[in-house]
Amino acid sequence: MEQMRLCPDAGTGRNAIWNQFEFVKLCGDVGQLDLTDFFDKWGFFWVGEMTMNDYGKYQYTITQEMVDEAKSYIAKKGYKKPSEDLTLIEE
Repeated sequence: MEQMRLCPDAGTGRNAIWNQFEFVKLCGDVGQLDLTDFFDKWGFFWVGEMTMNDYGKYQYTITQEMVDEAKSYIAKKGYKKPSEDLTLIEE
């Protein structure tokens, strides 16, 4: 999260959905890992429209192109995938 705080916003208001994809990319860069499977399982790559009421009511559209761009960015880095399924870790 600290890296996200240090970066200028990818978007605000209706464009804030871009921050979700910037977060995915930054997590991969910071950890030097391909975390696409993790974020896919957690629904970060869901495609469609949604309405959020957080600091204002906004309608967001997540396109396949947005998902593909984020996944392509990570793939081009050549990072390895985690050695275990991170979604199964429990505290």
